[in-house]
Amino acid sequence: MKYTVLIILIFIAAINSSQAQKKNEYPADSVSEASRKAFSKNFTQGKILYNLTCAKCHTVKDGRKEIIPDFSLPQLLDYEMRFYYPEHQDRLTDAKLADEELNQIIVFLRYKERTGRPIHP
Repeated sequence: MKYTVLIILIFIAAINSSQAQKKNEYPADSVSEASRKAFSKNFTQGKILYNLTCAKCHTVKDGRKEIIPDFSLPQLLDYEMRFYYPEHQDRLTDAKLADEELNQIIVFLRYKERTGRPIHP
């Protein structure tokens, strides 16, 4: 019985170790400074654009706290490809929001800290 428990614990430790290595496969140190700056700029611009164009309808209020919900990757891809819900057809046209701006919003929504609140369009 002791050996069975020991073998199971070793097996679990080996799995956790291999998963940790996969997570750190591309450490942040390997990203160039120029790439970090470009990402930071896009993320910051995306946050600003989200607040200007999206927050009014998509941000959830919890008391005094405003929560930006978590969009799923398929939802973000729908926005990226401009497959909008009917209420977005007039608001998010190419004339009102350029592709680059939309991509910056998507970068922000994809990499922001998760809140655990899914979006309900």
